[in-house]
Amino acid sequence: MEQEDDGAITLLEEFEKTRGAAVDDLVRVQNGRLHLGMRLGTLAHGLSGAEGVASIVGEARDPVVRTSFWHAYAGALRAAAAYEPALEAAENALWEISRFDLDFARAHVYVTQTGVYLGMAAYDKAFALLEEIGRIGSRTNDIFLQMNERMMRCRIYLLNDDISQAVRATDMVWPHLGSSGQSAEFLACRALAIGMAAGARENPFQILADAERRSRENEASSLCMCVRALLSLEGDTTAASKAITTAFGTAMQTQVLDPLVFAFRLDHRLSQLVKRDPALRAGLADLAKIVDGPSDEGEPRAGYSTDFESLTPREREVLPLVAEGKTNKEIATILFLTEGTVKVHVRHILRKLGARSRTEAAIYAIRMQQREAASALARTSGPEQRGPST
Repeated sequence: MEQEDDGAITLLEEFEKTRGAAVDDLVRVQNGRLHLGMRLGTLAHGLSGAEGVASIVGEARDPVVRTSFWHAYAGALRAAAAYEPALEAAENALWEISRFDLDFARAHVYVTQTGVYLGMAAYDKAFALLEEIGRIGSRTNDIFLQMNERMMRCRIYLLNDDISQAVRATDMVWPHLGSSGQSAEFLACRALAIGMAAGARENPFQILADAERRSRENEASSLCMCVRALLSLEGDTTAASKAITTAFGTAMQTQVLDPLVFAFRLDHRLSQLVKRDPALRAGLADLAKIVDGPSDEGEPRAGYSTDFESLTPREREVLPLVAEGKTNKEIATILFLTEGTVKVHVRHILRKLGARSRTEAAIYAIRMQQREAASALARTSGPEQRGPST
C-alpha cells in the first residue's frame, strides 16, 4: 500500500483465505480492509463488516491488534466524514494505548483525532492537539507527524482567512519525504495557500501539478482535484466546474468525503458548480448537512449572514465599489491598496456571500443598501403620533 501497488489487494485476498479462526486474525483482516479502502479501494468495502468487528474486538488477545483496529476504524470514518463515530473510535484507541502503555502510537492517533476535530469545525480543540503533535514530532524527528501538523495548521488557517499564516505553516522543507500520499496532500495545501495569498511569487498550479504526480491515493487525489477547483474559481470557471464535479463524482464512488468537506466549507461557490449536474444533487444535499453549507435548493447555510456582519471593515469598503462595476485596479487606486490585495478581498467577499461572480455580489450589495435604507426610514419615522386620551 505504501508503494500504491494494486498487488496489495491480491495479498489481502490471499491472507483472508489463509487466516485462522482466531479473533485476532479476523481483526487483522479488517485492519487491512480499512487501510486499503482509505488508500486504493473504496471505503464502502473497507467499512463493510467493521461495525461487527468493533463489537468483538475486545476479545482479541493482542492489544496492538486492538489498538490498530480502533485507529484504522477512526481514520476510515474520518475519511468518510462520519466524524462523531470517528471520534469515539479514536478515544477507544487512546484508551487501549493508556491501558497497555503503547505510547509509540499515541501521537498518530492524535493526528487522526485532529482531523476529526477539523472536520467538525472544532478548531480550538484541533489546535490544542496540534501543539502536542508538534512537540512529539520535534522530539522524535518524526516526519509523518511534522508534515501532518503543518498541513492541518494550514487548513485551519485557510478556513479562518489567515492566509499569511497558512503560507508560513507550509513553508517547510524536510531532508526526506514521508509517504507519497502524505507529501501530495501537503503540497496541495501549500498550493492552495500560495494561490490565495496576495502577491505570491510561486506558481500554485506548478506546486499542485507536483502534488498530483506524487500520488493516486484516494484522499490525496481528491484533495488535489478540490484544490484545482478552488484555484480556478477566479479565472476559469469551466476548469473549476470540471475539477469539482470530477472530485465529487469520485468521492461518491470511494466514499472518501473529508477533502470535499474542507473544500466546500472553504468556498461554498463550489456547491453551485456541482448543483449544475442533476445526477450529483442528491449527494450534494447529503454533503451539505455535514459542511453546513448551501442546501440542494441553493438556500443559505445555517448561520449565513444576510447583512454585512460576515465581512471585515475593509471588505465592506470594497463591496460597494464592486457594485459600481469598478475593476480591481480602480478599487486599488481609490483605497490605496495593491491590486493583488484587492483581488484577495474580492475573493473573500464572493466566498462569504456565496456569490459566483462579481455581478452576484453587486446585486447583493444593492439589495442590502435598499434594506438598510428602508430600515433607517422606519426608525426615523417612528410610531404614529396620537393625541392625548380623554
